[in-house]
Amino acid sequence: MKKQLFLFSGLLLFILSGCQTKRDALSGICEQQTISSFDQFLDISKNTPEVLLKDKLGKSTGGNYSADKKTFIYEFKQISRVPIVVNVNAASGEVKSILMEVLGLKDNFLIDVEAANANYLIDNCHLQLFGKQPKEILEIFGTPKMDNLQDAHEKTPVRTILYLSKDGGTKVRFNFYPSQDYKLSSVNVRWY
Repeated sequence: MKKQLFLFSGLLLFILSGCQTKRDALSGICEQQTISSFDQFLDISKNTPEVLLKDKLGKSTGGNYSADKKTFIYEFKQISRVPIVVNVNAASGEVKSILMEVLGLKDNFLIDVEAANANYLIDNCHLQLFGKQPKEILEIFGTPKMDNLQDAHEKTPVRTILYLSKDGGTKVRFNFYPSQDYKLSSVNVRWY
């Protein structure tokens, strides 16, 4: 019995060390990512047809047209504290933008990120960004097109970092809220 317990303990340590090694290796890879990695987000890209949204994100929980009727705005709230909003060109049926926001506070933040990971196809490198501080995002992606990190104050406490891909076809906005200790909780990707 002791021998079996010893073997089981050794096997468990081996498995856990392998997980840490994989996580460390993935972390190194993810630190090399660029904004172009957001040419696809949540398995959605600019050319994703509207009819495939259900297959990729589940059934829409609502939606409506923009005021000018040029965009249809889908809402996906399968996870109550992780809403996803997708804007689709009403004429072409092609996706224009996608937003994922994690609303959970404190311990619920990580619970919500894990729930999103379990329910949606999220690139591992994108997943690792949620919960990072603005400084960490700047270290990964470099100088942004725009940010309000120095100018943010009580009237506009939300911190925002905006990047454009080198080809100008992808714009990514990262938002950080004071209620979540300025952890990255909102990613908005727009394609041109």
